[in-house]
Amino acid sequence: MFSYWAEPKDCLEISKYLNDHIADVCHRYPTRFVGLGTIPMQHADIAIQELRRCKEIGLKGIQIGSHVNHMNLNDPSLFPIFEAMQELDMALFVHPWWYSANKKMQNYWLPWLVGMPMETSLAICSMIFGGIFERLPRLRVAFADAAGGVRWQVPGRLDDVDTVFAMTVHQSQGSEFEQVLLVLPERTAPILTRELIYTGITRARQRLCIWAAAPALLIAACERQVQRSGGLD
Repeated sequence: MFSYWAEPKDCLEISKYLNDHIADVCHRYPTRFVGLGTIPMQHADIAIQELRRCKEIGLKGIQIGSHVNHMNLNDPSLFPIFEAMQELDMALFVHPWWYSANKKMQNYWLPWLVGMPMETSLAICSMIFGGIFERLPRLRVAFADAAGGVRWQVPGRLDDVDTVFAMTVHQSQGSEFEQVLLVLPERTAPILTRELIYTGITRARQRLCIWAAAPALLIAACERQVQRSGGLD
């Protein structure tokens, strides 16, 4: 797809051919298309050379794979390319390809159900944990979604930490969270008691939201108390 396996000079020739064609289409139909180029990521110097040419011929960014041969996107050899993209204000679009563990995903449409989302996650995590966004806060990046859409995010606007937990009320005992969404079951049950609701509510420090299929479920839960069979109060 990206010819990263090829010799850099050969990949450059392919890139030039594709980029010139894309630029020509965009010039002929400027209200219908915005062009992204391709560059030989396996060789930083040649990649930056073609990146600058893409800027000159009117392309707005570059599409790359979720990894380059055996290198994840946090590999130090790739950083100068990302740095040049920020300098030139060229957008970066990351597309999953040649997913890992492909020999284990021959059936059940697993390459698209598991392989491609896994590759996108690998690319995102590699760039976050590799410090790419911290060092290049103006780098504009989009990651292809497994469902065919695009999830846009400006890395500089990401919070340092935004942790979400999903657990049962019983598992949450002893813990506190800034925000809590308490989701009640669709049907009433003996375990849905006043004590359980209280435990869920008191996990929240600042904000609480309770979701129930019907108000009667919450009312019934608040009216039901734990019945102990051991004689203990």
